[in-house]
Amino acid sequence: MGAKKITIAKVWRASFILVLALTPLVYFVGKAETRLIGYRLIQNTQCYGQNKQTGIYEIKPNCEQLISIDDRLVRMTTDSFGFRSAGPLNGKKRVLVLGGSLQAGFGLSDDQLRPINALAQKSSQNFPDFDWVNASVQGYTTTHLAVRFRELIDLFHPDLVVLDSLHGQHLLKDAALFERIEFGEAGVPLRLSAPDESRSPFLKWGLGLGLRRSILNDLLAYYDVVRTARRIHDIESRAERQTAWIQPTVTLLKYMKQIANEHGTRFVVLLDGSDLNQNISVNEDVTKKIASLAIFLVPRNQILPAREVADALSANGIDHVVLPEEFWKTIANQPGFLLEDGYHLNEKGSDLYGRYAFEVLRPELGKVTEAGTAR
Repeated sequence: MGAKKITIAKVWRASFILVLALTPLVYFVGKAETRLIGYRLIQNTQCYGQNKQTGIYEIKPNCEQLISIDDRLVRMTTDSFGFRSAGPLNGKKRVLVLGGSLQAGFGLSDDQLRPINALAQKSSQNFPDFDWVNASVQGYTTTHLAVRFRELIDLFHPDLVVLDSLHGQHLLKDAALFERIEFGEAGVPLRLSAPDESRSPFLKWGLGLGLRRSILNDLLAYYDVVRTARRIHDIESRAERQTAWIQPTVTLLKYMKQIANEHGTRFVVLLDGSDLNQNISVNEDVTKKIASLAIFLVPRNQILPAREVADALSANGIDHVVLPEEFWKTIANQPGFLLEDGYHLNEKGSDLYGRYAFEVLRPELGKVTEAGTAR
């Protein structure tokens, strides 16, 4: 009888220790699930759907959604093309802007000044004949834009394409996503496949816990980013590490430039002019907000500087302009330019972006003015 009591006591003690050990993990997974579900609830509204042909989610045309961001209601409406338009299309020349959530004005309502709208307003004072099409979508990196690029070129026939998606975290995500791109003939990116669940048995086990498939795919995608970050930063050679950072994105940009050239369209990349660590140091809480877990695993002295990104673009014949470093320094050193998440621009920040971006793009707009129209 005494031996049985000892056995029961050991079981209870072991169970108690196990609960204590697992509590932090359960808390972390719960917080991650809550954060991701909150984002996916936005993505899974009637405005969003996955294109089965490309594997990329798209926004439906003429769709309105009212979402809550940090207890603030935001109304976001798409135009007849499925984007948050920067204005009507009735000018003689057309600029197509491609980017992610910052360029899409995520977190800003329809009646608020968004970054690309501010850029279009500044441009209209000197280049009144230009239309600005903002085909940016929150969550997109160069990978998503490259897969959809031919479709967008054929749809809008722009005279100038401005790609503004080369931020430090996007380069890392592109490096991870590159392994999931299905290429066709002549290196054409055709489709983005779903994450390979077999590479993470632990996360696949999450289905048994009742995690939704969409949540699991997000976790697997972040797992890929973390795994890629570890692989890149285990490389001892600085030159090889730089190649691992930038080469996947450069490959996609060279394809996009080729397609643009075939259509008689000028293609230019707008770099934000900051290193990843400078960018996120605007607000340390950003690491908790943008679900970029790999940032915690990346030594800051190994982060690819913006100068090296520019050098890599130059070496591969990709035209680019760079936002002055003063832009991010102003945001970092002065309050009132960012939304509650500490990353996306508010109206004041959008106006600042518009002024700086127009100044560096002014020569490009001038070149398009001198040339004929692509349409």
